[in-house]
Amino acid sequence: MAGAGAFAPGVESVTFRFGAGGVPSAVAALLATWGQWVRRRGVLVTADGESGTMALLDRLGVTETLGRAPRSDSGRADATLFLPVCFIADGNDVYEATNAVLDLVVREFAGARSFLPALAWAVNETIDNIQIHADAPVPGTVCARIDPRTHVLDVDVVDVGRGIRASLGSVLEPWERTHGTAIKKAIQRGVARDPAVGQGNGLAGALAIAEQNGGHFSLCTGDALFRLRDGRDRGFSVLPADVPGTGASFRLDPRRPVDLADTFIGAPAYTFLEAEAGRTEEMGGLVVRLDFAYFAEKYLYRPSLSFRVERSEVEESRRFGLF
Repeated sequence: MAGAGAFAPGVESVTFRFGAGGVPSAVAALLATWGQWVRRRGVLVTADGESGTMALLDRLGVTETLGRAPRSDSGRADATLFLPVCFIADGNDVYEATNAVLDLVVREFAGARSFLPALAWAVNETIDNIQIHADAPVPGTVCARIDPRTHVLDVDVVDVGRGIRASLGSVLEPWERTHGTAIKKAIQRGVARDPAVGQGNGLAGALAIAEQNGGHFSLCTGDALFRLRDGRDRGFSVLPADVPGTGASFRLDPRRPVDLADTFIGAPAYTFLEAEAGRTEEMGGLVVRLDFAYFAEKYLYRPSLSFRVERSEVEESRRFGLF
């Protein structure tokens, strides 16, 4: 897209032709963010292509951001494999998107509880950067996918804000004002433009978690792209043109838990599961409806939690040994 001029200030129209072969979550997140941004500037966007790919883009919530009405028969993306694009405009959106990613993992992976603290930390900190640092003209986006063949999780977070170099401008020396140097600063511990808005450990912690997991981590801003692959630093690449904003992606294997105590982050004071159980208790208990394997994994570690089970579901819940 950068090489074709899709990010150029004076572009008036952009046409996409999508082929077969699926849609990576990074592409969905990028297109949804970019589509909002350029259409607000009056750019005409045309999108078409192979019917299966277009149907998936419909279900992921991408085509509407490109100005194309979704087909009425597209249905919904498979909730087991995909998280459709979430838009991040405020702190509540950060919370909801983080929970949605974690729910996706819990539903798909048995015994995922030991993986959740590290995943929650990485996802929340990365998404939170949008509202704290991006200063973007349109909401950022989050998309996630579980690959059914390899069982790995992809999470992608994109904004078209001011970028890392501008965000860290106050702590960069004159000779450090390249996009690549800004990324190097951003993934170091304790580098923050203002301690009042953060400790500067978010991206450094996400990178540490990906390293421990043996996963992937990518960070892109301006004309610079940093990559970690299979837990190893692969260095930087230079893009053919400046890309506005920031893109962060990581691929993790939920079957390889990361103990936060083994990283500089340390043990979490409050986990996702504890937060969810507390929220449920405040609501007066939990109505058990359908997905009992998911329910058992997510909630039964809290014996004090109260439950209400609808009559039609009692036999199904007994089959899972809940009562």
